[in-house]
Amino acid sequence: PSGYEGSNCGTVSVNKFLGTWDMMQVITGSDSTVFNHDTTYYQVALNKTATPTTFFIFNFNNNLYYNNIICTIDSADSHYFTIDTISAKQLLYDHYHIISGYGSISSDNTLITANMITRHLGATSNWIADTFYFRMNLH
Repeated sequence: PSGYEGSNCGTVSVNKFLGTWDMMQVITGSDSTVFNHDTTYYQVALNKTATPTTFFIFNFNNNLYYNNIICTIDSADSHYFTIDTISAKQLLYDHYHIISGYGSISSDNTLITANMITRHLGATSNWIADTFYFRMNLH
């Protein structure tokens, strides 16, 4: 069934993502030159949800209020996932929106790379779009 793998379907697919990860976040493109090439290091937790095909990101963007961002594992290859664009309602209160996102985990389950596009309200009340690259190493 979806969400399980192995010769006897005894391994929960999402388990390879769960745990604490050391994040390197780089803004690779931005509407604002202030944010371009900004690099931040912090920790995130990838936690279980109620299903074997999804997991939560906690502490996204090094913000303790940015939690419960749902990621869904690809049904054809459980090493790939997409990042939900509406699950983290806390971000919306800060006028921060995830436009799209996707990523993958390495075959040895120790490295996650991902890309995301966001937009947020800048100090001048203009919307700013940012493109992120993430590199997460198992803590």
